[in-house]
This record gives sequence, C-alpha cells and structure tokens, in this order.
Amino acid sequence: MKLALAPLVLLLISPMSMNSAAAQTDDPEAEAQAAIQRSEAAREDAVREAMSFSAAEEEVFWPLYQDYRAEMQTLQQREVDLAFAMVETYQELSNAAADDLLDEWLSLTGSRNAVKGRYIARFREILEPRRAARFIQVDNKLDAIVAFDAAQTMPLVR
Repeated sequence: MKLALAPLVLLLISPMSMNSAAAQTDDPEAEAQAAIQRSEAAREDAVREAMSFSAAEEEVFWPLYQDYRAEMQTLQQREVDLAFAMVETYQELSNAAADDLLDEWLSLTGSRNAVKGRYIARFREILEPRRAARFIQVDNKLDAIVAFDAAQTMPLVR
C-alpha cells in the first residue's frame, strides 16, 4: 500500500508544493488548479495500483469513479476558494467573517460525507464488499494526504 500511494505522496507532501509554485506565477489560483489536475492524475494512478483491478472490475469501476471524482472536485473547488479567502484575510479576520468561514467549512464537510455516502452504496453494487471497503480505505488515505498538505500551508487565524 505504501508503494501505491507513493506517486501522490511525492506530488503533494511538500511544504513548498503550493507556496513555491504560487510564488513563481502571477496567478496563484491558476497554479492551484494545475496542482489539482496533477493530484487527480496521481490519485487515479494510486487507486489503480492499490486496487489491482481485473478487466471486468475496471470496466464497471472507472466510469463510476469518474462520476465520483467529478462531484468531489466540485467540492474541492469550494475548498480552494475557502482557502484563498482564508489566506487573504487571516491576519485581520473579523468575527463575522470567521463565522462565515466556519459555516462554509461545516457545509463542505457535510457535503463531502454525503457524496461519499451516496457513492459507497454505488461502489458496493459493482464491487465485492471487501473490494469496495478497500477502495474506500484507499480513498480515505488519499484524502488524508491532501488534507495534511493543505494544513501545512494554511496560516492560522490571528
């Protein structure tokens, strides 16, 4: 499993990954989008390696996976927007703005869980229960890697 996550770890776990790239461009939001695209490709490679699908499994898994990731990417865009809002205001964040950011974070968390819940049911329909559980474990590990990287670069509110 460590080997399966290696491509994503190498791409994402670097304290300089977003900061150095953003510093080299006049458009940090465009760089963030490029980083998301690179991480999605690495994520798919990690899932492919960790799951070792049969041809029959691949045929049914990947279309559903693409739908799942499309929904999760929509939420990821909201997270990126929230992160940029936080970075822009963290030094002088008002209590009202902090409340708004907290509400958005809670909404995102609920939305992510709702999407995962819907798709877990669908993955169970196409994969054996142990295979579906393995996929969810891999997916959760990948989410944890992304969250860790984001936490490393996110400044604390003052």
